[in-house]
Amino acid sequence: LLALVSDESGINTLGTGIGHDITAVIDGQTDHTLILNDYFESETNSYQKGSLSYKLSGLSPGMHQLKLKVWDVLNNSTSASVLFNVKDESRIETGDLGIWPNPFIAGTTFTLRHNQSGKVINAEIRIYNTEGRIERILHTTSGTDQGIIGPVHWDGTNENGKKLRSGLYILQAILENEIGNKTIRNCKVMILN
Repeated sequence: LLALVSDESGINTLGTGIGHDITAVIDGQTDHTLILNDYFESETNSYQKGSLSYKLSGLSPGMHQLKLKVWDVLNNSTSASVLFNVKDESRIETGDLGIWPNPFIAGTTFTLRHNQSGKVINAEIRIYNTEGRIERILHTTSGTDQGIIGPVHWDGTNENGKKLRSGLYILQAILENEIGNKTIRNCKVMILN
């Protein structure tokens, strides 16, 4: 949860007054109201604005609604709601497979976004020629919080270190998470000599 909050009279972060805390309610479950006063951080030299940052956890996959309520120092409140989707983390989902440069002469770099932030992901990148023969296999492991495989560099050579001819090649990225679930992403890459 990231919220940018501002008010001319100032933000009530002390919760002074009954029920005047900064709160969040998920899916209307008021019996599990989150008190977020301690997660508000004022902008430097300002009592009128700041940001609220809180890590949500333990939510089931699917759609959820969050309602945030904030008070100013004059006992006025405002609220905002947002709908969001929690993805099933047991399934690996990938975003764009970035290749730069493409086409390339001396070498290129691959990056691939995924939904497994903070988890160890093993990636095997296979490069095939247009006849379907594997020319090169690259391996990498990612455990970053950003959910990105790479950057992985490829110099345009085959398994024996020989420079491949100009032409089109198929790149196949196979990702496997900690519990053995896999996903495959394909794209094309061009070598120019």
